[in-house]
Amino acid sequence: MAHDGKDLDFAYKYPFSEEAKVIAASLGKEIKKEYLEAGALRFRSMLNKSAEKYSNLVPQSLKELYVVSYPFARLLASAIGDQLAIKSYAEGEARRCYNILREEGSEEDAKKLSDELGLKIRKEGDANVIGFSDYTKVPFRPKGMELVNQKLSRGMVFMENGEMFKLMHARMLQEISKGLPIKKGEIPDEVIAFAKGIKLEMPQNKESPRKADSRYSWIEKLLKTPIADVRHRTVNLILAPYFVNVKGAGIDEATAKINEYISLCKDLNPNTNINQSYIRYQCSYAKSKGLRPLSLKRARELFGDAINW
Repeated sequence: MAHDGKDLDFAYKYPFSEEAKVIAASLGKEIKKEYLEAGALRFRSMLNKSAEKYSNLVPQSLKELYVVSYPFARLLASAIGDQLAIKSYAEGEARRCYNILREEGSEEDAKKLSDELGLKIRKEGDANVIGFSDYTKVPFRPKGMELVNQKLSRGMVFMENGEMFKLMHARMLQEISKGLPIKKGEIPDEVIAFAKGIKLEMPQNKESPRKADSRYSWIEKLLKTPIADVRHRTVNLILAPYFVNVKGAGIDEATAKINEYISLCKDLNPNTNINQSYIRYQCSYAKSKGLRPLSLKRARELFGDAINW
């Protein structure tokens, strides 16, 4: 079935779009082995942060296959049923779309995408303008994009391109995550059978956590040493990067481990406003940016006399 070139290109970039749904529905009426294999490849690539990038040089047949691989990847992820893998998969899809929008997307694409996402962003001079009520529809807004930090006028929020892309990234993740996991009763038997042969390659899903880099062995000592202050920076500069990017812990596990340490610190000095939401955000941010912990030398500068090793 022939598809309009612009619609196919848009669907290839943004697989959750209405254009993609129409194309995938027309192509994916049958469960073919090539669709299952493409869906499995897509699912694994999102987990490993190796998702296919957008290119104008991709032939139509491969674009179509990539579009139809999206619903099959969602089915396979749901059939496997690993909650962390499903979350990581959705984050991978949203990251790919965000990178395409930021690097390749035209103003026309941004306008079309924002309308489909219900954001209704429009241009006003050099600024991107969105209604206050539409802005607040996005449940999670990146750090620094709280309303108190935005330019507000006449019930509208004014954003630069970078801020608009970040807001749309959060909204795309929300859209991609919607409906996941798909209920087992709604997954075809052929998909469930195929999913049994997929092995997850995620360090945080192994029974034994990844061995820590010896350069950071001092952090294990720190975890047994409560500190009275500089705890915010300890979380975002040391502990969050350590747990998610050195030890390979999942966000939930890392949040719990860091929260245990902060509770230990409260026995020494109860004055802190660090909570689980803050810790979770720092873990997610460290993971998305691939941050590494401070070196021991830098940490000594931060802690002063609080540590002596």
